[in-house]
Amino acid sequence: LERVGRGVRPTAAGRLLAEHAEVISQDLAAAEAALADLREGHTGRVVVRYFASAGAALVAPALVGLRRAHPRVRIDLRLADPAAPLHEVEQGRADLALAVGPDPRPYEGVRLIHLHDDPYDVVLPTH
Repeated sequence: LERVGRGVRPTAAGRLLAEHAEVISQDLAAAEAALADLREGHTGRVVVRYFASAGAALVAPALVGLRRAHPRVRIDLRLADPAAPLHEVEQGRADLALAVGPDPRPYEGVRLIHLHDDPYDVVLPTH
């Protein structure tokens, strides 16, 4: 501070410091808001591994609901081998995976949830 008449005012260095303090304060508030959004599930990224035939039947309808509920969450979709996408989740490279059929191998830290049974038909000629 420097004296001016009966008062004081900031020096050039003080004004510069005040400007930077304001920017830092705004950045800190923005970071705190972003962290709160992330903690509450409003933002973030979900990595999904799926097999091609599940895309239309399972993934597309689920995405509609997820986007509606959490519009700021990024979704990373990637095709996976339908026989073995679970290791992606086990190794932390995916948040969830759609798999076909039971997998007898136990996976560390992975929970399997049965979604539904696919109906299968055999088509044969009539002769």
